[in-house]
Amino acid sequence: MTGSKNWSAGDVLNAADVNSILANQVVMTFADSAARDAGFGGAGEPTLAEGMFCFLADVNQLQIYDGSGWVSIADTDYGSPKIVQIVSDQTETTYITSSTDFQQITDLTVDITPQSTASTLLVFASFETSHSTTTGGFIQIQREGSALSLDPVWFYCGNGATTYSGNSTVLICKESPASVAEQNFTCFYRSETTGSAAINRSVAGTAGQVGPSTLVVMEVAG
Repeated sequence: MTGSKNWSAGDVLNAADVNSILANQVVMTFADSAARDAGFGGAGEPTLAEGMFCFLADVNQLQIYDGSGWVSIADTDYGSPKIVQIVSDQTETTYITSSTDFQQITDLTVDITPQSTASTLLVFASFETSHSTTTGGFIQIQREGSALSLDPVWFYCGNGATTYSGNSTVLICKESPASVAEQNFTCFYRSETTGSAAINRSVAGTAGQVGPSTLVVMEVAG
């Protein structure tokens, strides 16, 4: 790590200093926050000033000094929310169950690691659903093994010969994990009462596939 350095009048400016410290001091690079904090205010070291940037290698995080402390760029308020990252998954795998207990859609999952504890996670999901009777089924998304803050979404495919019908079931919500630990999102479905519920297909199966289903999680700076 090159750290930071101040030059005094009469100092020799070596090529190595230009190629490493001088060039990198535009965005200073430190191994961690302890090395960063030790790089300012001492003899031969620069004084902290608002607007300075640095990069912490241990957490791969770009920071800015706001006049009172170092903050992640993801935490900085620029007047409107910013999308930090988008993670998505999609599946055309077909599923069918007559169980009234939630069954996992194993091919549809998203892992996302927030860059800031202040971030909001926006969840967008679309499922191609079908049911064999005039009742319906439910969709549930879980984060870290617990259902999202909203209730399971109900889907209903109409009256009559529903074994050949299908529709799109959409779920949109937001989560605030207040953590920079990886967040795992998984999807589940079940039948409402009797009959069969299906994902990415009609229940009869002979009408062809009606997939795919999609899960998208977006991190928005808080």
